[in-house]
Amino acid sequence: MECPDCPPTEEEWAEFEKFQREEGANWKDSQAEGNSSREAPSEQDIAASEAEAEANGAAGLDFLIDHEPRTNEHNVNAALDDAIGRVNWSNLLLSEPEPIEWLVPGVLTRGGLMTLYSPAGIGKSLLALEWSVNLALGGEIFGQKVPQKRVLYVDLENDQHLIRARLMSLGIKSPDQAAVLDQQLIYSLYGDWPMLDTLQGGMALVKAVEAYGVDVVVIDTTQRVISGRENDSDTFRHLHAFTMRELKKRGVSIIRLDHAGKDAERGTRGSSGKNDDVDLIYKLSHVGGERFRLTREKNRPGLSGEATLNLMRLSDPLIHVLAGSVGVPGSDVAEWSDAVVEAIEVLDDAGVPNDFGREKARGKLQPLAISFSNEVLAQAVKHRKARDGA
Repeated sequence: MECPDCPPTEEEWAEFEKFQREEGANWKDSQAEGNSSREAPSEQDIAASEAEAEANGAAGLDFLIDHEPRTNEHNVNAALDDAIGRVNWSNLLLSEPEPIEWLVPGVLTRGGLMTLYSPAGIGKSLLALEWSVNLALGGEIFGQKVPQKRVLYVDLENDQHLIRARLMSLGIKSPDQAAVLDQQLIYSLYGDWPMLDTLQGGMALVKAVEAYGVDVVVIDTTQRVISGRENDSDTFRHLHAFTMRELKKRGVSIIRLDHAGKDAERGTRGSSGKNDDVDLIYKLSHVGGERFRLTREKNRPGLSGEATLNLMRLSDPLIHVLAGSVGVPGSDVAEWSDAVVEAIEVLDDAGVPNDFGREKARGKLQPLAISFSNEVLAQAVKHRKARDGA
């Protein structure tokens, strides 16, 4: 009696191997016979094949699968070249490389993919919104003028009241600013997006990017746009294949916001493969008072992202500036020394009220055996009053 679940006997294996050898020999013979009588394609055949591929449009790979490729043929159709991402060596090697364009100075490049993560409540969404608004307006980030870009912000975390309050705190209040943002900042608040680790989700986002002419996509947050398990590396392979890769192919810059794990020192939560595809990873941490720090945890070779950015969060309008060159809008203080930044940090840590003048602040520092020069302390006090409107 035959046993379908039993392993094959030695006789059965021998019969199978004989069959494989015979079939292989027959296949080689048929190939040799076919090749001996095969003629090179005519110019008309080539033209007809190229016309068919052109009609297929973006389905260049389908054309490659359905037709035998022409070996060493120089006149390859453009649709197929585009489909496989063929490198033009003459352009790559003989022309000057394009300079890296930083959209967020030291953090995000044109066409780059970066992750910004932090523990909850630190303000990563606020920072990403500030960047998005200034890119949309062509404003400044970290004191540097940035090119105007069209941004698609996919927000699945916040609500309309919070977004309005944040925009107001950023100083976005005029009709002119609102009109520019209507055109340049495409803000999707709880939109009906399919999950982005699916083919449907990737296609939907790419269609939106192409329809609006988007340069930058912000995803707030990664965990809200995936259907797979966060601890499963396959989830993020699918996210890359269906969405991230398609955006990068189109030169779109991507900011993915994420949460820190239970142990913030061990990076983002979830699979270790979550950030395999990103160019730069930055962790946002709260140092104390109005002091924050962006720390680079991954840097793809060839990029010169800043290792550490020490930030001060100013108020009215809210803005993050680089510590060490902290200026108060409307004041005569253009640039501050490290001593002034240190004085601000010490006053914050000591709990000195923001409305205290120089001498009252000095009195609070005396029991701590800490002193600063009159000029340094005066500038620190002036900043602390200005940031809270005291």
